[in-house]
Amino acid sequence: MDAHILEQHEIFELLPTHGKVVTLDADLPMKHALAALASHGATCLPVWDSALQRFVDVFSCTDLVDILVCLNDAGAVCAVVTASAVLAALLPSSPPHHG
Repeated sequence: MDAHILEQHEIFELLPTHGKVVTLDADLPMKHALAALASHGATCLPVWDSALQRFVDVFSCTDLVDILVCLNDAGAVCAVVTASAVLAALLPSSPPHHG
């Protein structure tokens, strides 16, 4: 790129004029959190704790893997996780609560 072009423009010109912010409530059930990740095409979302009035964590799709490994180590799930089981976790029976 030509340095002259960069000198004539501000970084704010590259930012969109609108956008959405998606956060998860700390009390949101896991299946709704996973559905939110999938429906917004996000790899991670911040977690808001209403009682503390602050962000407390970042929830990511790798958290699902960690949960499955932990449950498997505890003997709570079988060693083979089917695609339908993952889809059932990703597709809640009712829409997520946006409180």
